[in-house]
Amino acid sequence: MSDGSPIRSRTSWHRLSPYARNSTGNRGLRAEVHDPLWLLGRQWQVGEFAGEDAGSPVKVDFWYEHDEFERVDLAPGDPETPSREYDPTVDGPLETLVERETVTVGPAERPPDRETAAEAGRYFLTLLDELGYEVGGERVTAAEFPESLRLGPPDRPVDAGGRRFLSVAGDRTLDGHALYVRLVDDGNVLAADGWDDVVWDDVGLPTPTNGSVTDAYREAAKGFGDWYADLYDEPDPEAEDADDAWNGDRMEYEFRASTGTGDDETVYAADEYAGGTLDWDAFSVVRGASATLTPGESGDGSDDDGSEGGDDSTDDGRSEGEFDVPPDVDMDALTPGGLSLSDLLVTGEVDPDETIVPTKVTFPGMPSTRWWEFEDGEVNLNEMNAGPGELGKLLVTEHALLYGNDWFQIPIEAPIGSLTRITELTVTDTFGEVTRALPTPSATESGDADDAGDLSDELGEGPLAGASRRSGGWNVFMHTHLPNHDRPGVLLPPTLATHHESDPVERVVLARDEVANAAFGVEFVVEDAVGDALRWREFEPPTLDIAAVDPDDDVDEESIRLENPGEVPVAVGGWSIESDAGETYSFPSGAAVPPGASVTVHTGSGTDHGSDRYWDAGAPVWADANHVTLFDADGGPVDSAFVGSPVDAAMPRYHLVTDVPDNWFPLRMRRVDPTAVWEIPELRFELSRLLDPEPGIPEPSGKLLEPDLSLYDEELTRTGMEVTRTYQYARWVDGGVRLWTGRRAGPGLGEGQSGLRYDVVRPRSNDRRPEE
Repeated sequence: MSDGSPIRSRTSWHRLSPYARNSTGNRGLRAEVHDPLWLLGRQWQVGEFAGEDAGSPVKVDFWYEHDEFERVDLAPGDPETPSREYDPTVDGPLETLVERETVTVGPAERPPDRETAAEAGRYFLTLLDELGYEVGGERVTAAEFPESLRLGPPDRPVDAGGRRFLSVAGDRTLDGHALYVRLVDDGNVLAADGWDDVVWDDVGLPTPTNGSVTDAYREAAKGFGDWYADLYDEPDPEAEDADDAWNGDRMEYEFRASTGTGDDETVYAADEYAGGTLDWDAFSVVRGASATLTPGESGDGSDDDGSEGGDDSTDDGRSEGEFDVPPDVDMDALTPGGLSLSDLLVTGEVDPDETIVPTKVTFPGMPSTRWWEFEDGEVNLNEMNAGPGELGKLLVTEHALLYGNDWFQIPIEAPIGSLTRITELTVTDTFGEVTRALPTPSATESGDADDAGDLSDELGEGPLAGASRRSGGWNVFMHTHLPNHDRPGVLLPPTLATHHESDPVERVVLARDEVANAAFGVEFVVEDAVGDALRWREFEPPTLDIAAVDPDDDVDEESIRLENPGEVPVAVGGWSIESDAGETYSFPSGAAVPPGASVTVHTGSGTDHGSDRYWDAGAPVWADANHVTLFDADGGPVDSAFVGSPVDAAMPRYHLVTDVPDNWFPLRMRRVDPTAVWEIPELRFELSRLLDPEPGIPEPSGKLLEPDLSLYDEELTRTGMEVTRTYQYARWVDGGVRLWTGRRAGPGLGEGQSGLRYDVVRPRSNDRRPEE
């Protein structure tokens, strides 16, 4: 402009298009760099030269071995119970074999529940009907069998529902368990190979009244025997390996199992299996002289410290005959200075067991392999806050962010119940290079400098020229340091993936009572006579209470009244009433008190009728008595009451020891070796009585608190322990079903309060007194 100011202009671009200096465009495609040296320096500065020129794996060749489960020892350390052969397809899963208990073939003093016996009886009658067995042209019913083969009274307490069941079934139902016992005794089934080979003694067979033994009856008996014997998975009480794996001193299962035979045998110990889920992490490898379950053998050549003994295998952990060696390969020419068997594996001159294309490992939130691609936003690994002491989080975060996209996986089919060991593994990448991967423990333990570390070396001249050898850590979730093997292995035990479990039919809590300075085993739930869970308030033993004592100078006006507060009749035959002066009245045989009813014992003379009984004492008993005690037939005290004036009732009473609930059973601590003075004593908790001997004290009703219980002191902490017993049901790989009863142990409920006290003085008003 004329005033000297600059002229302003505005330029707009509609598009940018490249300009080619010639018609071919070759120079532009060459991407020439104006300053190559600067670019190289920049790459060095940002660390691009620190990477490896490694290709992606495209093929994996590997060789593996399977050692199947061969033997199981359910009582390790017991020379009288040898190990047994174990076939998972025949014997079932390990949980069943280890946990199972006797249900139908238990001791005679504890037969199975009445409901199972009734179901078995109905099944036998159904077989007789299907096979056309008749008596006098009519179908056979339970009433036509002898009374000894019908359901009798319960041998254990029952709840209200169980009593209704027994009242309906009762002697109108055939007892299948009693029938089975008769069939076994008559046919000597336990000594036979099976029910099909039983030779019957027709004279002793339990037939209906006026019935005879026919072919239809024999066939029904054999079918019933097969069905009843397979109803539960339970140990055979007549077999040598009948012992179960339950260790009552530790309240856990303890057993051992082995894979392979001979020099390939590996023994695994499960010393602290608490029941429930059994997997590979419950096992530890056994080394030393006890590392064998094969009868007649001891040890595996390993030292007690776990060092491996010698064998005939090569440096690759396999004998030469185990590989598919081509016939044109001279194995004798493979000297230490030449090629080894592992070199033949790398070169491909030996056929692999499997060849698989590896698959990249992916997981949500993993780093992307492309610079311009955003990661999955569902998982933000940057939000993982790990403290200085949280080493696990730090390792997971570092692995996911730095090395998460460098892992590949290859599937391997392993049979259930086996130890699988990868003996050789070679990886071929996109550049054609072959890399041999070794497990880290093998490389470090062998002392081979070529195999240890992360450095690769050239494997000499000839067919292996250019092939690299590396050690890699691919032994996660494996058992290492295996005796007789220099390769780790993946243990796939023959266990259940899932199964059904009932509510506990028995529940026991072990707890310490620090106030009483004692420990107790408390039965909260037991299995009743019909197989149901019975809570402790329901299985208290039937008892009578002294409801009232009426003293009088007239013998005909004096009496004592007893009440039954329970829901079941109480048989009082042989029970006695005793005063502190020594006067005693005994109930006659067959006497009983119905539930909710009472019985009155008159001191004078008369005839027993209904709920009235007569002592015929001739003189008053309670007029000059101070105390009365009711005893059962065994001489155990059932109840007691004070008899006297109100003035005497106000006087205090001394208790040597207070009462505890009937379902609380004391565990007395005992020193195992009293002579060990200068050593830390070994202490055990044993089931005992506070006052010994003291008649009339209840005994445990279930199976968990065994009479010979001797629990280690360290097992019973202040947290306590809870042990349950349940029925479990599962389907196995053969399609068959498994039904068994097993136990499970876990943490308890903390310290208990039993109310136990010693040397206590209480007012007599706290005692039960007769009504005035």
